[in-house]
Amino acid sequence: MAVTVYTKDDVDILLGEQATFGTVLADIADFNGTTPEWGEIVDCEIGVLDTDVKTREPNRSNSGNRILLAQNVQHDEKGTMPKFTIQGDAKKHTLAGLLYGVVQNVSEAVGTPFEKTFTFASTQPDFTANAGWFGTLIVKQPSSLSQKVRDMIVRKLTLSCEPENNQGRMQMTAELIGRGAVTRDSAPNTGVLARYAQSFFYFHDLKVASFVGNTIYPLSIPKIEITNNALAIGQKSATSGDFLTYALGAPSYSVTFTIRVLWDTVSAGLKNTEATTPASQAGALILSWGTDNTDGYLNFTTYCKVDAPSPDAYGPTKAVDFNFTMVDDEVNEPFTCVIADALDRAW
Repeated sequence: MAVTVYTKDDVDILLGEQATFGTVLADIADFNGTTPEWGEIVDCEIGVLDTDVKTREPNRSNSGNRILLAQNVQHDEKGTMPKFTIQGDAKKHTLAGLLYGVVQNVSEAVGTPFEKTFTFASTQPDFTANAGWFGTLIVKQPSSLSQKVRDMIVRKLTLSCEPENNQGRMQMTAELIGRGAVTRDSAPNTGVLARYAQSFFYFHDLKVASFVGNTIYPLSIPKIEITNNALAIGQKSATSGDFLTYALGAPSYSVTFTIRVLWDTVSAGLKNTEATTPASQAGALILSWGTDNTDGYLNFTTYCKVDAPSPDAYGPTKAVDFNFTMVDDEVNEPFTCVIADALDRAW
């Protein structure tokens, strides 16, 4: 008997943007790299899809039996929220979709390089009216038994950019959540998908790093974390078993930065001021790669307060870790991210 052996390299992760909430993308036609059903192969580590299947067992007597009865055990997918983690290099085309998936509000400039500006809206999108970003995920197996999840959004996006890790390339971890039962017999054809060229963000290509107008000198960026704290809410219908939609910002949106900064007069001043008058230490934190309005540009501008820094580090270079947390002073935009990927998404 012939034995076929597969490895994780025989599995692909496909992510496509849905046009209609509740309507899963087709296996082939909708994963074609065009709008509005824009899809791609995502270069990432292969992980396990958490299908969130419910196992319900009685919490009372089994009608006099001392052993759990098989007929009393129920498996179902009512109200399930499948989960999947995308982890790997942060490439500009993939990163744009994931940023939209977590922030859920974007404006796109007309014409190349199609700069996209992400901000948190004062009210969340109505997913049931096809607003915001939601998509279909396929874990493509080497057979016609691929797994497919609809209505996926990003609950948390974590980035890091450290010169000592991954050759200095920015890394991403995106926690995706979906809605409803998983399709387990999908048969996608990846021949029509767009696999984009290398387009990394390197630590040493960081062009601007400043806080309240003062230049800071990062030695490493261990974490940029963007969270919408999405929760499942409501019931779609008595027959579908799906929850109705997502509630974002429950309890609030959150953006935090951890940056290891060279010890100098600016960082010393930040530390001293934070210790004595922390309320005054709030302002714009800016991290920027590339050139504005040019393909490959990435900018984070976040109105932040400085949390208590770590104790001084005495390594090869004296440095200190600062934690910055997004705040709203009801004047400045709390969070703005701009990315130019030269791809018209029609957002």
